[in-house]
Amino acid sequence: MEIIKPEDCFEKVHQLWEFVEKNPEIYKEALKAGEKIRKGNTSDIEKLVKFLVAWNPRRGYRNLREQLTENLIAIMSEFEKDHDEEKFIEKLQDILGEAVKKGRKRPKKTREIIGAIKLAHVLYPEAFPLIDNPIARGIGAKKSETLKVDEYIHFKDALDETIRKFKLDFPEREKYKRIDELLYLWYTWKEDNGKSIKKLFSDLGWEGCIELFEDFIETLQEEIKKSQQT
Repeated sequence: MEIIKPEDCFEKVHQLWEFVEKNPEIYKEALKAGEKIRKGNTSDIEKLVKFLVAWNPRRGYRNLREQLTENLIAIMSEFEKDHDEEKFIEKLQDILGEAVKKGRKRPKKTREIIGAIKLAHVLYPEAFPLIDNPIARGIGAKKSETLKVDEYIHFKDALDETIRKFKLDFPEREKYKRIDELLYLWYTWKEDNGKSIKKLFSDLGWEGCIELFEDFIETLQEEIKKSQQT
């Protein structure tokens, strides 16, 4: 029986993600901008805005540049001192919420949890895994309509443990993105709990990867339950 390396299966997922993603370059440019901002260079902040707008064009993030320019470096400096992930996400939520509020006829501040996580990820891809609402719902990470910050931290802890158990060998800055590509195709792409990606992999003769991914997702779900109980 052929031994399947998990990394090989995730590489197949990566190729599929690049095919179905409308513009993967926007994400890559946002990552580069995040690296520059970590060094104190905010000249490419607009690329972070572009990334968030591409994800959700109707959300109101076009008004975000001013908020980021005024606040982002200070918030990042504080995070790099105290490494408080929850507080960092909450402060990014505040920035995004203010931008959305300004762009509405009837201003109402919103809790921009998914947008904040996406922004945190492109700034610190080694520290903040991506997630969206279909993934959070499908994987069991949230208990109500809106994902909460503490639920996200439980998800992150569970994901770290699952990566450890499967001995996945990815570069630190890529590990969470590789997992997100699987979860995106499983839960978000067709919103059919993996049926489409499993059929596609089966048609391509990659059945061994299907079994591996099912084990991975089941383990992650179990780890999330454990983390939520602590």
